[in-house]
Amino acid sequence: EKMLFSGLYDHAKGGVHRYCIDKAWRLPHFEKMLYDQAGLLKLLAKASLVYPSPALFDALIHTLDYLKTEMLSESGYLFSAQDSDSEGEEGLYFGFTRDEFLDALLDFDEALMEQQDKYLDWFQITEQGNFKAALNIPTLNPAKKEEFYTPEGWNEVRKVRQALSQARKLRVPPGTDNKGVASWNFFMGSALMDVIQYTKIESIQNAANDLLAQCLPGIHETFLYQDEAGKTRIKTSTTRDTQTPLFEDYVFFADFSLRVYEVSGQPNFLQNGLSTLSFIADEFYDGASFLTRAKSYTENESYKNIHTPLFDQSYKSALGNYLSLLRKWSTVEADLNEPLAQMHKSIETLTHLSLQNPLAFGETLRALVYPDEAYRRVEVPARWLKNKSLQPFLTNFSLRFALKYHQEENDHWQICTKKACELKGTSFEEFKNVFKS
Repeated sequence: EKMLFSGLYDHAKGGVHRYCIDKAWRLPHFEKMLYDQAGLLKLLAKASLVYPSPALFDALIHTLDYLKTEMLSESGYLFSAQDSDSEGEEGLYFGFTRDEFLDALLDFDEALMEQQDKYLDWFQITEQGNFKAALNIPTLNPAKKEEFYTPEGWNEVRKVRQALSQARKLRVPPGTDNKGVASWNFFMGSALMDVIQYTKIESIQNAANDLLAQCLPGIHETFLYQDEAGKTRIKTSTTRDTQTPLFEDYVFFADFSLRVYEVSGQPNFLQNGLSTLSFIADEFYDGASFLTRAKSYTENESYKNIHTPLFDQSYKSALGNYLSLLRKWSTVEADLNEPLAQMHKSIETLTHLSLQNPLAFGETLRALVYPDEAYRRVEVPARWLKNKSLQPFLTNFSLRFALKYHQEENDHWQICTKKACELKGTSFEEFKNVFKS
């Protein structure tokens, strides 16, 4: 919540900057990266289940709107980043002098000027500013939370933010890096699935669905192509003529496909995801760990084929993500148990490394947190998804549950481990009662 009050969060438009450069978290490095927005959406969607805060919900809806209006290309893929500077000055687009802040309030709604001192205090706007040239980077003062964190107060916060957004429309915006990066687009696609599955606010779900409907075809058309053998391959970015099969691209594509399947029930996404997991095991594993580049790729080599990083970097580890996918989806596809067995020594190494340095191995910890016995396949009729009767229960299914839909015209369901089915029934009422107890 304090991060959403801070300068890390863009109060006028939504989305987060890369990081803050001061201890008070008031001054960000202003560049906005697509993968940071994806991480933000995933975090807020799940956090909103246990802490339904207006700051979280507003950040979700505004960030989705920011992605739709500023980061979506005409081709349907999402741009990779926005710059930190405009007109040659870093942060100029995002900062307000005290007078500019008050002018923004006046232009938006004269009534706001009646309480201008309160808003100056809430958003920590001063004459001297907290940035260069007397500019202020708007932040919400946590010490004033009791004042603005009421239904009336938060409505005023929203009006001030709208005023700042309107004022910024008259400025020269930062440049946009309009290249498309495959793995980042897949990562964002998975984040949209999390918003749809875990956010209980219908307007936010609808906004995520709307963005997904616009970018899903574009992402596939931009980054997937058929090779000479007729097999589907991934184009790493929109700016590279030569294509190198990269581990990260295929892992994030598999994750994206399987998440789309769980939310939509369309079987082609399940097949795409599972076949990609098997392809990764065949093409990238060298017996010790996973390579950054497919083993069969020999053209245009400019560096030795090295092992993929084990730890998280600017975003989650592809290796940790792959391990999560294997452990989860081996409850559905038995063939995935073989690569899991082959990775036994690698998993032991990752376990020790992640426990020695947990801050650097967040995704690996996430992949290893459950024992094998905790994973479940939840098999239900596809028509429960179509008629939306399943929707209220989707928030129950975390990382350890793999959703599998059958097409039969009955209400048979079952919840199974790899070894046996523990629960089963023949009606939706029976299924509902599992989650009531």
